[in-house]
Amino acid sequence: MRINALTFVMTMSLSLMTSLAQSAEHAQSHTAMVDMPTTAVFDDQQHAKEHGGQRYQLTTIESKWTQNKSGQGQLQSDLETWFGGDTHKVFLRLAQEKVESEQPNYHAELLYSRNISDFWDVQAGVRYRHDDAKDKDKDQTDVMFGLYGMAQYFFETEAYVYAGQNQRWSMNLHSERDFLLTQKLIVQPYVEANVVFSDESKYASKTGLNSVEFGLESRYEISKKLMPFIDVSYQYQKGVKETPWQVATGSNRDWYYGAGLRVKF
Repeated sequence: MRINALTFVMTMSLSLMTSLAQSAEHAQSHTAMVDMPTTAVFDDQQHAKEHGGQRYQLTTIESKWTQNKSGQGQLQSDLETWFGGDTHKVFLRLAQEKVESEQPNYHAELLYSRNISDFWDVQAGVRYRHDDAKDKDKDQTDVMFGLYGMAQYFFETEAYVYAGQNQRWSMNLHSERDFLLTQKLIVQPYVEANVVFSDESKYASKTGLNSVEFGLESRYEISKKLMPFIDVSYQYQKGVKETPWQVATGSNRDWYYGAGLRVKF
């Protein structure tokens, strides 16, 4: 009797332990199945980050006051902000130029940027221009496309072609390079040129090399976000054509010098 009772108790205990083990195994299996989607989502996010899925943003604001040899000053203010990842970005640029005793002019650009190689993006968008000095056609719109990136020897380069109203076709090229004197003191030679291929507008510019600027900027980086600078440049402007709405002007050459402040965030 005792043996049968002991056997019965052992059999029941073994059956209970087996049932508990099976239940625990089933619970672990169910938990793993529930966790799989979360793990898969996390892996997808990591995969996206590893392949350029991050999103960044950078805004640069710059204001510069310069004078020519005659003492006539001009204020230039620029804002550039972009948002996107390594492959796709959207750029917004705003600019104002105000020469002493003259009306200001403004322009704005909205661009889509697509990375095509390690150092180059192709960009396309629209440009809006407003000039208060004109009696008519104060507002003009251009389609623009071009390249944005770094050329050989670390020259940061922008090259755009503009197609506008009244058969206006033009091109702009800007290139610059940093040379570090110290970790905070940096000099930057730059060049900017504008070429007009054709222009039949009321206030037409002369065709050919319409303007060019060679300059040297020296900046002190208080931090990567705050950078005062001084600037010296030589500028050439070809002038405008004679039309029923304007008088032709000759070419003009002059030296400009001044200072400014650049902020990034």
